[in-house]
Amino acid sequence: MEVIRPRGYRKPDLAEFAGKIAHHLKIIYRENFSESVVNRILSMARVQFDTKPGWSEKDILLIAYGDSLIRAGEA
Repeated sequence: MEVIRPRGYRKPDLAEFAGKIAHHLKIIYRENFSESVVNRILSMARVQFDTKPGWSEKDILLIAYGDSLIRAGEA
C-alpha cells in the first residue's frame, strides 16, 4: 500500500514527537502529569515509526477519558 504524503513532508522525529506529547499532556493534566504516560504512548506509537512509512486514513488513535463514561443516575 502506498501512503500519500503532503508536499514538504519529513519523517517524524521521535524526540520532537515526545516533546509535543509531553507539552499537550502537561496542559491537560497539569499537576497529574507523568513522564511515564509519555513513555507509554511512545512505546505504542513506536510501531508506527518503525514499521510504516507514515500514517494513513486507516490509522486510528483513540484517547478516552474515564470521567466521560457514566451510568444512568450517576453524577
